[in-house]
Amino acid sequence: MDMVIKKALYWPDGRTRKCSDKEVVDHTREQMSLMLQALLDKYNEDHNLVGDLAYEFKDFLHYRSICEDYKWYKHFNFTTKTKDGTEDLFFAEVTEGTCDELVANCFCKIESNENGHCYGCINHGITDMKHPDKADAYSGGHLNVYLPFGGCRSRPNTWTGSKEDVTAEEARLRYIYGIQ
Repeated sequence: MDMVIKKALYWPDGRTRKCSDKEVVDHTREQMSLMLQALLDKYNEDHNLVGDLAYEFKDFLHYRSICEDYKWYKHFNFTTKTKDGTEDLFFAEVTEGTCDELVANCFCKIESNENGHCYGCINHGITDMKHPDKADAYSGGHLNVYLPFGGCRSRPNTWTGSKEDVTAEEARLRYIYGIQ
């Protein structure tokens, strides 16, 4: 039974199966950054930007999921840089296509003073998100709706990944399975 408890607590490589909030956030940011880098590579290719002119992903700034008419939209702000040190702000809107492929509805460089209106971001507290001034540049965020049940409000994750957490979880599992 000790083996069952160990398998419940740890991955085969020895990492704990539960993650802290920080680990989840870091992993999510990494995945989003990789997706944005792939979109940026496609943008560079489409606009024949090579060498010193090509944009490189610099920093992930804002993200918001929006649901309108049974369709999910993801809005992103991020910064890029070029080899000569020029930094630019970008906006991207991504939706899921067929077979879970991601489709970029909008991917454009914007100015920091652009402030296109988006109910989806504003209604959910993301007031710093910058959108293109042209409302028809992106598809989501034009309806004044909220996510059902308050959207992404969730109870906080108290798991820190500390030895005390692992010991407490092991004790809990031993109690459940009646092992002393």
